[in-house]
Amino acid sequence: MNNEDLRAIHRIPVRLVVSHRGRSAPLGKTRDLSLYGVFIETPAPFSIGAVLPLELELDPGKPTVELSAEVVRHTPDGMGLHFINAERSATRQLKKWIVEFTSVQGTQHWVEQLHDAGRDVEPVRSPARIREVLEELWRRSTEITLVPPGRLSRDYARLVSIEAGALVFETRDNATSMLEGEEVFALTTLKFASWSFSVRVSAVDGRVLRCDMPTSIVHSERRGKGREKMPEGSVLRLPSPYRGGAELDFPVVERSADGLSFRAPAESCLVSLGAPLAGATLIHGDRSEPLQWAEVRHITPLAGDAGEPSSLRIGVSFGVPHRRAPRDAPDEAQRASRIGGPLGWISRRLGGFLNTVSYVFHRSRAKLGHGLDATSRRVTITTGPLQLAGVLEQSFGSDERVKCPLVIVIPGFAGRKEQMSYLAGTLIDGFRRQHGDLAVLRIDGSNNLGESERDPECTGAGREALHYTLSGLVDDVLATLSWSRQNPFVEPTHVILVSVSMASIGVRRALTLPEAADVGLWVSYMGAADAIHAIRNVSGNIDLDAYHSRGQRLGFVSLNGVLTDGDRFWADMLAQGLGYLDGARREMAQIKADVVWLRGIHDAWMDPRRVEELIDTEAPGERELIKVDSGHVPRTGDEAISQFVAITQRVWQHVHQSPLATFRPSLGRLEVNARDEWARVRGGIRETPSAWWRSYLLADGGLGFDVLEYTPDYGSFMDLQADRAAAAGATVLDLGAGTGNLTVRLLSRGAERVIAMDLVEDALASLRSKVDDDRRLETRPIDLDAGTRVLFRRLVAGDLPSLHTLAERVPGIDRQALDRLIATRDDDVHGALIGRDVDVTRVVNGLRLPTHAAELLADLSAITRALRGRIPAEDAALTTLPRTLLDDHSGLPLPDNSVDAVAMSLLLSYLRHPEDALYEAWRVLKPGGRLVVSSMLRDSDTSKLYLALVDQFERLDPDARLDGHSPEQLLGAARSFVDHAAELYRFEEEGAFTFYTPAELSALVVRRGFVEPHVELAFGAPPQAVIVTCRRA
Repeated sequence: MNNEDLRAIHRIPVRLVVSHRGRSAPLGKTRDLSLYGVFIETPAPFSIGAVLPLELELDPGKPTVELSAEVVRHTPDGMGLHFINAERSATRQLKKWIVEFTSVQGTQHWVEQLHDAGRDVEPVRSPARIREVLEELWRRSTEITLVPPGRLSRDYARLVSIEAGALVFETRDNATSMLEGEEVFALTTLKFASWSFSVRVSAVDGRVLRCDMPTSIVHSERRGKGREKMPEGSVLRLPSPYRGGAELDFPVVERSADGLSFRAPAESCLVSLGAPLAGATLIHGDRSEPLQWAEVRHITPLAGDAGEPSSLRIGVSFGVPHRRAPRDAPDEAQRASRIGGPLGWISRRLGGFLNTVSYVFHRSRAKLGHGLDATSRRVTITTGPLQLAGVLEQSFGSDERVKCPLVIVIPGFAGRKEQMSYLAGTLIDGFRRQHGDLAVLRIDGSNNLGESERDPECTGAGREALHYTLSGLVDDVLATLSWSRQNPFVEPTHVILVSVSMASIGVRRALTLPEAADVGLWVSYMGAADAIHAIRNVSGNIDLDAYHSRGQRLGFVSLNGVLTDGDRFWADMLAQGLGYLDGARREMAQIKADVVWLRGIHDAWMDPRRVEELIDTEAPGERELIKVDSGHVPRTGDEAISQFVAITQRVWQHVHQSPLATFRPSLGRLEVNARDEWARVRGGIRETPSAWWRSYLLADGGLGFDVLEYTPDYGSFMDLQADRAAAAGATVLDLGAGTGNLTVRLLSRGAERVIAMDLVEDALASLRSKVDDDRRLETRPIDLDAGTRVLFRRLVAGDLPSLHTLAERVPGIDRQALDRLIATRDDDVHGALIGRDVDVTRVVNGLRLPTHAAELLADLSAITRALRGRIPAEDAALTTLPRTLLDDHSGLPLPDNSVDAVAMSLLLSYLRHPEDALYEAWRVLKPGGRLVVSSMLRDSDTSKLYLALVDQFERLDPDARLDGHSPEQLLGAARSFVDHAAELYRFEEEGAFTFYTPAELSALVVRRGFVEPHVELAFGAPPQAVIVTCRRA
């Protein structure tokens, strides 16, 4: 780590005596301290680079910590030192002390806030009510934190007796550190709020302490206060990225101590998540407040009167330093200044703005794990004859067994550990910010998707979950809890279970058993209240219970595209009593752990009434239902992050009996970690892409994708795109046309000519069958991901952001040779690479390039010159690269500036190289031509659309026909399509496909050189897709 990395680490303000070993007088006192260094106040600092042997007196009267440190900076009042070559025992002792100091200090601070006389929450003063609260703490055996106000100490205890005028506490582990006669504050959590009272210690005996009865009890509000509204006229002033010296004002809605939100027009705002806002200034009244380290944290579309997004609400954090630009940024800028074409134009126009956004993202990729010291290790857990695979992450790395809270994440049916990578990262990030230790274990279930073992009959693609059962899920939970007590890495101080979707059924059963007695908190994330009703919804209202009751075999059943043995599953479910809501309520009444249940208000898979009935069951532990504005199991988008932060806050509250301030984890780091995890286990499309898409679009002769035409939401989504792309007399290119639902609409709106292209030829045949007069229609098959011709076109046009892209995509390129060419930073080398008439031999001799670099330069120059038409392709000689690169005719078979509009409906998400498709669209569009692109949103959930479609078909008369299709055929088509769609979502989850947020899709087209992006949300309520309309400048 460099000095900038070290300075970015959270440091604690603490006054400790520091001595220079071998000298009698102290060296000075610390001003702040971290695991990596210390600042010492001294009038006589040592010189930069001096190495000092230090002794840190962490606790008076106890042995000092011995460290060596190098002086790395000076200030007028002291010097900064970086610890070097620290012994493991010293590092471990220092870390333990810092964690304890930070935690105790946070606890003391929270207690002070609760007891602040200026708070508007009235304390409990009634003796009867005080005794009622204390008796509830005693009855629940709730953990209570004891802290003295004037010194660094803390005990964890339980209330064991309430006597006349006195309370008796017993500490959890060691003898109490409280002193007889001192005042002590007690802090605990009850009903998901903090409660505190002050008592005086009257007697101490080992782990037992007797205290006076409190005279009052204070408590927190259930919800923290929000941000304050800003007065009318308050604006955020930003320098314009387009016009030098110009400034833009945006109205500010509200602010807090370290953040604010403002509004911006949806059609013209180009900021993206994570973008730093250099030069941001808050103007309110006659005050002007520069905002240091301002950074975009969230972007939320706001609907206007007509329901269309009229503006964006943009959240900004400030006052927290983010990474500085890399040291070689000037050289990067110089290279960008030489890039031609549209990318060069927009790079020069936007200056460092987009470069900084790109740097924030790429910089995060360089850091492994969820933090500077976070560790991640693979673990194996034995459950009966099978073994479970898991990933254990810890907020701070250690080679020894660590005492800390443990969060265990259990996946649902067809779920796997990688799905909850963002949750694990958010938990780790939230605790690390407070110097808190935490371990998070994510597992794959047995006989489920993922890396855990399964029965021998379940080997092979598509058979992974055939033997999935709920009793097997219960066994997985119990085996994981057993591992938590005996593993070599973590000694849990608290055990928290997080269940996802269907896993809530197995976790609920496990929590009624003695083996789960040490679980203190259960978080159900979009959990199922009961199995039968949830499966009925997912299967498209098929009453599998009725089938089984009549003795009919179910056979293999597809649930969201994953096969399972329905007869085995149902028999196990009924034998274990895990199917019905009545049994679920009986079990819920036995669970002593506190329960937090997150339910998406747009989640149609899980019945809200049944969830609420379950959570309202009288039980020993606390219950909290959190209704969130989302669908089923968000995983990576803004909705997911806000929910994962809420889960982190509940876990922190459970562990520390104090609230955790809201925070925003690093999205770039979470995305990189998730991508790395999925890259190791990704399955991907098992068939050829054309075969998979044929099955998806046509369903082997059934309705396939066209079943969506029976949903008004899909129809309005396609109509909106057609309205944006079509114009009377225009030539429109429909890329990724599929079965032609958009093409037909374009023709109906007066387009003079529509060119429809798609990977699947049979889909184009289906399209032609829908058009009566095909004189205005032209269809062509195309594979937009094939070949490298577009890549070289982009190279010639100056559209490649990095020449390293060539090494990643062009077969035969020697990366070392390419690096050697890049390192020259020579204009003639650049000219040769983009096909200009440059004497390559002269360049090679002048720069004394090694043979492998010289040959690569000659080959790339020949390819790009042939592409420019400066030499015939047959005359180009290649030495190191395959000649097939010269015969490559991939890309759009259309001339430049030949169409008026290009539509890409739900296409970019499924391309390996969407930038190539956007470049080709830019190339064939006439200046001023329009581009319309759309994508499903991140964490989109079509459960409401699907069940509405099923309900529509079920209400039809059995003898009715829609376009010749019976209700039974239509229902079958809907269920078949949702299975394919679920597989598509799994590919997106693995990273094979990419769904976009509005900001991400807008940024993608802007980076290509399109202007005036206009964002619209569509496809259901809430919207499940985003449309961006823009034009070529």
